[in-house]
Amino acid sequence: MPHASAVLDALPSLEGSEHLQQLELSAERFHALAAATSDGLYRMSADWSEMCQLHSRGFIANTETPNRNWLQEYVPAEDQPMVLEAIAEAIRTGGNFELEHRVLRVDGSLGWTCSRVVPLLKQDGSIREWFGVAADITERKLTQDALNYQSLQFQTLLNEAPIGVCLVDRHLRIQAVNPVAMEVFAAVHGVMGLDFAEVIPLLWSADYADEVVAQLRLTLETGESYFTAERHERLPDLDQIERYEWQITRIVLPDGSYGVVCYFKDISQAMRSKQVLEEADRRKDEFLATLAHELRTPLGPLRNCLQVLRMNNQAAANGVQPGQAAVADQDTLLAMMEHQVQHMVRLVDDLMEVSRITRGEIGLRCEPVVLQEALAHAVGNSRQLIEGAGHRLELDIPTDPLPLHADRVRMTQIFSNLINNAAKYTSAGGRILVQVRQQDGNAVVRISDNGPGIPTQSLSTIFDMFIQGEHTRAHAVGGLGIGLTLVRNLVELHGGSIEARSEGLGRGSEFVVRLPMLAQPETPQSAIGSTDTNQGHTRSILVIDDSHENADSLAMFLEMAGHQVRIAYDGSTGVQLASALLPEIVLLDLGMPGMTGFETCCRLRALPDGPHVLIVAVTGWGQKGDRLRTADCGFDLHLVKPIDPRAMLQLLDGPVEGRLITG
Repeated sequence: MPHASAVLDALPSLEGSEHLQQLELSAERFHALAAATSDGLYRMSADWSEMCQLHSRGFIANTETPNRNWLQEYVPAEDQPMVLEAIAEAIRTGGNFELEHRVLRVDGSLGWTCSRVVPLLKQDGSIREWFGVAADITERKLTQDALNYQSLQFQTLLNEAPIGVCLVDRHLRIQAVNPVAMEVFAAVHGVMGLDFAEVIPLLWSADYADEVVAQLRLTLETGESYFTAERHERLPDLDQIERYEWQITRIVLPDGSYGVVCYFKDISQAMRSKQVLEEADRRKDEFLATLAHELRTPLGPLRNCLQVLRMNNQAAANGVQPGQAAVADQDTLLAMMEHQVQHMVRLVDDLMEVSRITRGEIGLRCEPVVLQEALAHAVGNSRQLIEGAGHRLELDIPTDPLPLHADRVRMTQIFSNLINNAAKYTSAGGRILVQVRQQDGNAVVRISDNGPGIPTQSLSTIFDMFIQGEHTRAHAVGGLGIGLTLVRNLVELHGGSIEARSEGLGRGSEFVVRLPMLAQPETPQSAIGSTDTNQGHTRSILVIDDSHENADSLAMFLEMAGHQVRIAYDGSTGVQLASALLPEIVLLDLGMPGMTGFETCCRLRALPDGPHVLIVAVTGWGQKGDRLRTADCGFDLHLVKPIDPRAMLQLLDGPVEGRLITG
């Protein structure tokens, strides 16, 4: 603490006892002030080069003797330029010095001080020295820094929050709005400070606005939080339905009063996505039910035919001759069974086709094709179905060839599907029209009928997967609801488009296909090719399959075709038989327990004559990846079950060596 004598020494000599008494009284008052204050007191020379005296109350080190190194001892190096700049300004103006800065404390730590220094002047007005107070504000600064950090954290959370946040005070004045909420309030100019109760009716309906404001007031008064999982309203300014989650909570504001924070989340897109998923799930369930129905339908005739064959055998054993009432015609039974098997194969093939197209794994074999030829083939494929239902088919097709650059088989598939649909869904005795026109460089094919029609709301989804309207089921004769998906994908692969039209239920339907025509027609290639085959070869064949019924039935068929066949029901036995028998051809299943078909193939190739054996994968796995894997493993061919008997015989009659994977 500065001594009164030091103050006396700093002043000029005074004459007269009255002046001396006043000076002593002033010194006593200063001494009392220094003793009473909790702040540090110090004196600085006129140019601040020397700290004359410092009493800090234990905050920083005291200085009892003049100190010219005070700046280095008390102020961190980073803050010294700021302090020197403030000193220079005070000396220049002769005014007070006031600054908050860091200081080195007695314990070596950094603290904060607020220095307030005033000049003491001589009689001529020049500065004699400076007298100051240094207050310890370390705790206040740390508290302020913590509050600033918390405020920064709060502001960051507010700005980055994926939900809308709006803070109002006890008068419902809007105090804070984060960016997400600001998007909702965008229609209101200068929203900060406005009355929430006046703003919200501008965004939502009056009833909804009143409900939210009432809940806000209730939460403000009672502290009871409010939450609603879903609320949908039409926005007057956007004229659309939006859905929100709301939560309203009371909080204490910095001034100690209550306020309310509203959290809201726009769940409109989430709800729309949920509806899409629910619709997809419904379609999936409907598809699975349809698939079960379609697969059971051919199983019924198959089971019946099998039972009749057994009864035929029993009748023959009892001496009943063919042609009698008790014995069914075997050719009829076999034709029925073959038809039903073909139907099941088509169902599975359609599913695989859609899967491959969806994943972009199907390629087109495009060539010059005359549209009229593709339509003729499609009509021929659908002729039996059309005539069976007693429909009248009308063709309005120009005779001048309309050339396309297209896949001939896929073109026939597209139009067969559309004509079949018209025949299936139109009541008996209906009318089907196929019309072709040339328009703007495109061939336009219209296939229309006077069937049950399509509801307007279904036109936008009719080409989606597994769509099969309820109104068509009574008219349908089978199908999985994937045909139109196939058609659309195939048309688009050819650079074309397809559109469904209908005036509503009972008004028929029309499908319009547009396909780009060849700019310079080329001579279309013949659709019929010739294949040279060597008929009548007897092959030595090894069948390896863990399914006894598959292996036995295939061997029975091949033996009846004149081939020599041996069977193995596992890979290990198959390798042993192959080593002993040296077969020309191995028909090998893939998914066998123990030694898989892939490992068996590798073992077969390692045999002395293994490289010369034709190894054919016979499997239910038919995806592109499956075919690539069998090719990499050393298989020559990849056939998917069930195998067409005619295709199998053609395979066996051809040359064995030099085969490549064909799929």
